[in-house]
Amino acid sequence: MLSDRDKATITTLARRYGAVTVWLSGSSADRHKQGRDLGLAVEGLATARFFRFVGQLMLSLSKPVDVVALGKRSKLSALIRREGIPIYGRTA
Repeated sequence: MLSDRDKATITTLARRYGAVTVWLSGSSADRHKQGRDLGLAVEGLATARFFRFVGQLMLSLSKPVDVVALGKRSKLSALIRREGIPIYGRTA
């Protein structure tokens, strides 16, 4: 479950670093579970910006964060786009 405060923080950082889309993924996207961490997937960041974005998330969110970068089409990216919850960007 994603708190309103964490969602606002993710949105602010995604905008600052230029992300195209951010999804809540994995067990974090299950509304019936209270996960110990936040699973996120981000699209549209160059490598250096991605790592700075992840670092800021780690320092700013209320829970540990697990972030994957979505790039080329893969089974993982298709799964996240199908089952994840868009929380920022063009599909949110």
